[in-house]
Amino acid sequence: ILADGKSCEDVDECAGPQHMCPRGTTCINTGGGFQCVNPECPEGSGNISYVKTSPFQCERNPCPMDSRPCRHLPKTISFHYLSLPSKLKTPITLFRMATASIPGHPGPNSLRFGIVGGNSRGHFVMQRSDRQTGELILTQTLEGPQTLEVDVDMSEYLERSFQANHVSKVTIFVSRYDF
Repeated sequence: ILADGKSCEDVDECAGPQHMCPRGTTCINTGGGFQCVNPECPEGSGNISYVKTSPFQCERNPCPMDSRPCRHLPKTISFHYLSLPSKLKTPITLFRMATASIPGHPGPNSLRFGIVGGNSRGHFVMQRSDRQTGELILTQTLEGPQTLEVDVDMSEYLERSFQANHVSKVTIFVSRYDF
C-alpha cells in the first residue's frame, strides 16, 4: 500500500532471488505474483523440425524441396507473455505483429493477419493498423485470476503466392487485482 492508503504498487518478484523458478525457466512478473515459463518448440515429425533460436523463438528447419505441407507450417513461432490487471478497460491493443524488409531485398507485398488458435478467441480481434502491422485487440473486460492463450498468425504473400507464415503464441496472465 502506498502513502495515500488506497493505492497499491506491484512488487517485481522476478527482480530478486525470491521467485524460485526452476533452472531453465524464465520468471514473468504478474500483478500480485509471478509465473515460471519455459516455451518449447513443437515436436518434429517426418522431415519437419524446429530449432530454438532464442529463449522465446523457434524456427523451422529448411523444408525438403518436394514437401508442400512443410512450407505451409509456421516458419517462426515466437512466445510472448503479458500481465494484465483485472477489469482492464476495453477495447485496448495488447500486441503488435509486423514484418521488416531487408534493404535491397523485396519483401512481401501482401500480409494477412489472423487469430489461428488458443483457448480464448472470443475475447480478441486481430486488426491491421498499417500495411505491415497487425494488432491484437482485447475486446472484452477480463476478470482474474485467469490465464488466456491466443495464437496470432502473419502470412506473407508475394504476387499472390504464399511465401511463409509466422505464429506468435501470446499468453496473458490476468491478475486478481485491478492495479
